[in-house]
Amino acid sequence: MAGMFGDAINGRADFFLQLTQAQRLVSTLVQRLPDEAPLKAVENQLASIAEWTANGRTPTAQERKRVTMGLLMFKEYDTSDDDGIYDVRPKLSSLDTYFKFWPDDKTAADPENPS
Repeated sequence: MAGMFGDAINGRADFFLQLTQAQRLVSTLVQRLPDEAPLKAVENQLASIAEWTANGRTPTAQERKRVTMGLLMFKEYDTSDDDGIYDVRPKLSSLDTYFKFWPDDKTAADPENPS
């Protein structure tokens, strides 16, 4: 376990892999459930994260505060029985938390890291 970032994110390379996977999964959900505005908002946030971190760019503190997808998914879909939503929620939560803190690789990979 990598602190609060989950097993799948132990550094930037993992973050970008998870981001790409989340974008693909959420895009599929938006296509299947086009009337779900919260999913579209999450899709937009993922696109913003990709833009703000492209080419090694470090997102600003203000940009990191703008991401709310983890909370949004919890509030809107906590009791959802949709398998796709159920499967993507933990990934989005980990991405959200990692993005907010934007730790270096050493901090992200530290199993003793509580934050």
